[in-house]
Amino acid sequence: MIELLVVCYSRRVSTIYAIIEAGGKQHRVEQGKSIDIDLIDAREGSTVELDRVLFAGNGDKIAVGKPTIKDAKVTASVNKHGKSEKIIVFRYKNKTRYTNKLGHRQHFTNVTIDKIEVPELKPKSKTTRKTQEQKVEEKQDGA
Repeated sequence: MIELLVVCYSRRVSTIYAIIEAGGKQHRVEQGKSIDIDLIDAREGSTVELDRVLFAGNGDKIAVGKPTIKDAKVTASVNKHGKSEKIIVFRYKNKTRYTNKLGHRQHFTNVTIDKIEVPELKPKSKTTRKTQEQKVEEKQDGA
């Protein structure tokens, strides 16, 4: 009898992601994804830079900000502005005949993430022996 061994594994593609702060809220973003953030003053079709990057990761590498990551930024393009669905705020106090009904629609801006730049996650350039020797000679000459 022939036994068939099936090996199943999930290959996780390492894409860079970041947690940004926009409008007092935190959003997890990836390149190419579209998110709704609080209304910002930008025209549709323009690009905006979101520089409040709190956390970033790429596979096994992570960068944590204190509170933000230095020189990190997320570039996004503005798709549209709009209003979210209406919510009803109903206040009621019993025995006093008090009722108050209000509606609210939150304004938002829909953006698409174009690029995530985090200097700490970039691969460091490989130094060759020749460049290391040049650096040592420069230090000796300068001393």
